[in-house]
Amino acid sequence: MTTKQLKAIHACKRERGLSDDDYRDFLRTRCRVDSAKDLTRQQASALLRYWNGGHQPESSRPRRRPGRDERLPHALVTEEMSAKIQELLLGLGYDHNTGTLQARPLLKKICGQPWPQTRAQANQCIEGLKAMHARGWRCTMTMETHDQLSTPNDLEYNRGPVQPSTRP
Repeated sequence: MTTKQLKAIHACKRERGLSDDDYRDFLRTRCRVDSAKDLTRQQASALLRYWNGGHQPESSRPRRRPGRDERLPHALVTEEMSAKIQELLLGLGYDHNTGTLQARPLLKKICGQPWPQTRAQANQCIEGLKAMHARGWRCTMTMETHDQLSTPNDLEYNRGPVQPSTRP
């Protein structure tokens, strides 16, 4: 339980004018604990909802949008993140139809995958692409040049089209 929840429970106790004995009897029968300090966060939230007529008091902290839980870095990439990556790639000059294919070596360099698989990798890609955009970076590679490349290491994005490798 948080200290904020404990303060709210004690405030509700005072508002209702409960004596200490009545309050402790209520906790024993309703929550099966002897003291409010023994409540879990979920039990404290349920108790506050019960005392507030089913309504949780408004928090001063803004609510997060669904799918934005930063505590799940290994969860799958959200549609919002994929769309943001696509938008950033278009802003860097990648073609709408073949841009994802052209950008795979770049994304692999940023996050280690041709396309991000987790939210942590997607965040790396988004931040890397934003930084490239802020530096004024533009894609100058054509699809024909991309098809001629032998390895992703042959990419030289800011120096114009790359000639095919002549390695033995």
